[in-house]
Amino acid sequence: MKRVPSPQPISWKNTRSKRATLLLIRLLAIGIATEAGKALHLQFASITGMARPTILVAETEPTQALSVRKLVLESAKYNVLTAHSTDEALDIFHMFPNVNVAVLVMDGGIDCELVARSIKQVTTKIPIVATSARIAQKCENADHVLSSHEPETLVKLMRALVGDPR
Repeated sequence: MKRVPSPQPISWKNTRSKRATLLLIRLLAIGIATEAGKALHLQFASITGMARPTILVAETEPTQALSVRKLVLESAKYNVLTAHSTDEALDIFHMFPNVNVAVLVMDGGIDCELVARSIKQVTTKIPIVATSARIAQKCENADHVLSSHEPETLVKLMRALVGDPR
């Protein structure tokens, strides 16, 4: 009888790899991480009748509360991947390039230009939405710029870009 080798344990060398691994497991569960995952996602969508769009939200970590943008978008029935730094946003995008939209919060902690340019170099099919608390702030590579104080406007734009998953 042939002996099957046991799987190697996951090494939790740092919290970044732990977060990435847990995110990969979560995203494999909803089926958007790999081609096999994409096929699973499409199969699930055909069973349920719809595919829920996935939005990458890059914003610095809130100090005492959950992200309002994340809660608003999840309440509108979108899948949301949250990155809390420029590097994490790029890592998540490269691990999961099947996101439907990228929302970049220009608050000083996220380099909107770098993230938007990196996404546009890979594909121009993903709309990039930049939000800012300041009126004059711009992100050159963003397709849309919104006020970060108007969550309903963000939901309306998501519905216009990728449809209404409700």
